[in-house]
Formats: sequence, C-alpha cells, structure tokens
Amino acid sequence: MARNNYFRALQAALERATRGPRIRLSAYLSLAKNMRLLRLAVAVSLTVRAAPVFAHHSFASEFDANKPVTRTGTVIRLEWTNPHAHFYIAVKDKTGAPATREFELASPNALMRHGWTGVR
Repeated sequence: MARNNYFRALQAALERATRGPRIRLSAYLSLAKNMRLLRLAVAVSLTVRAAPVFAHHSFASEFDANKPVTRTGTVIRLEWTNPHAHFYIAVKDKTGAPATREFELASPNALMRHGWTGVR
C-alpha cells in the first residue's frame, strides 16, 4: 500500500513539474526498462562484434620483420580466397630440384583497395 502511495506522489510531482499533458508513471518506468534493455543489447553486440578481432593473428606473432626473406622465381598461381589471397612461385631448392613456395597476402578486398586485380 505504501508503494502505491509513493508512485501516486511521484506522479503528482511529475505532473506539477512538467505542467504538460498527463503521462502515466508506468510509461516512464516502461521507458526506463526499455532503455536498460537497449543499453544491454548494444553492449552485448559490441562485445560479440569485437571478439573476432582478438582471435585474429598478427604479423609479428608469425614473422620476424628484422629477418626479411628473398625468393626469386616464377609466379605460377594466384588465389583470391578469403580471408587471405595466396600466390605460389616455382623456385629451386638447395639441391637444385624444382619446388613450389606459397606466400600469403592480405585479404582480396584490401588488395583491390590498393590497386591489385585478380585478372592477368
């Protein structure tokens, strides 16, 4: 019973403060609940969206930028696949026998933004 008196007093105070059309207190409470749900939904969606960023590998974790590798050969194949494009070159190994080496590039979308095309 005291709770109902509290809400009536609060509604009367809101009506005096706004001097506008009558808005039920339940509408304010419903709006507050919806805003809490909206904030929660936004927080969850941002967290879920950021998860793949943490899972992706970095260049530094796989390669040493201070030790460049030079290979000379003929490009024999270029694959435009997600998440990374790959190209293959024909080289000779230490014994002189023919070998194929695979190299990973950026994503096809990033390569196209930098002027690469998949057409020969």
